[in-house]
Amino acid sequence: MSRSTILLAFAALLLISSPLLIRGQDEYGDEDLDAALDAGAGTDDVAVITVANWETVVASSKFALIEFYAPWCGHCKTLAPHYVKAAAALKKTAPHVVIGKVDATVEAALGTRFKVSGYPTLKWFVDGVEASDYNGGRDAEGLIKWVSKKTGPPALTVSEVDELEAMEDKSEVTVLGYFSAFEMILVGPADLFEPSSEVFSAFKVAAKKFKGQLVFVTVNNEATEAEPVIKFFDLKEAAGAAIVVGKSVDSIVFDKTKDVLLEVYAPWCGHCKKLTPIFQKLATRFSKIDSVVIAMMDGTENEHPLIEAKGYPSLIFFPAGEDTTPVVFDGKERSLAALTKFIKKSATIDYELAKKEADAAAPPPSGKDEL
Repeated sequence: MSRSTILLAFAALLLISSPLLIRGQDEYGDEDLDAALDAGAGTDDVAVITVANWETVVASSKFALIEFYAPWCGHCKTLAPHYVKAAAALKKTAPHVVIGKVDATVEAALGTRFKVSGYPTLKWFVDGVEASDYNGGRDAEGLIKWVSKKTGPPALTVSEVDELEAMEDKSEVTVLGYFSAFEMILVGPADLFEPSSEVFSAFKVAAKKFKGQLVFVTVNNEATEAEPVIKFFDLKEAAGAAIVVGKSVDSIVFDKTKDVLLEVYAPWCGHCKKLTPIFQKLATRFSKIDSVVIAMMDGTENEHPLIEAKGYPSLIFFPAGEDTTPVVFDGKERSLAALTKFIKKSATIDYELAKKEADAAAPPPSGKDEL
């Protein structure tokens, strides 16, 4: 074999093997990074978000993780392959979650709207409303775990050994609780649990009959300790006040046929916790008045451009009718009587409370001190 033939064969071998050698050095080459960041190219698993498609892609989704990036950003390039990998995995395990990216140098309006000041910035959206900044790991595993915790159930019911073993294989730590019974939960105001209550009497009869088969739980939703129990059992809708989230603001708060008192609160707020039992009593008091709605919204997870909460708790009254102006409760005393009086003064639709509720809201007779 001639020397030239050997050289040609060696050159051909290099040409064939070089792509494999390059890929072996780095799983994600520069071309992959450029493609992952190219807003025009994108991937099927990472949605390219623009001003034009924001409403149809993000605002209409239950959950969305959105990365705001700049093509020249080194940290963005480092994150890109992990973001693509996480999106591919989450597409299989959580297909209802949108994983998207915004080129903030092109879609400047979105960057300004969500106060993006550095790259990459990742934000979590619930029902189209910004809920929080992303604070998990910057690798694929960290992204997947963070999103899964945000969207998955707080606990899973395991009935077979194989299910448990599969769960243990997937998780570094597994917390397992053994329960011999399921719960029957009764949630309501304090007077529901009085001895004379027919509902409570029937509940006790059922508890006695099914003793050992079901766990019967009662929750006084006017008590300060009710909130963690209600959250644990996912009983928000059972509370006296209507629970408002991003998507239900228009249908509940801005219902023109209702007078609505909205409390915007924060779960960590001490004043909010103190107000909770009073607010639930207020909701119970107005539960038979169809024209009045008492509602609550977690301001740390939900927001609306027409609802401005300057602190927690913020109490805002939205009168019924067209072209009405919201009224902020600025009273120092957030008592049951004061809030009842505020509603009566602000409502545009006439109503009459039952005598018992009206008497409770009335000021004490003159000449006597209120205790």
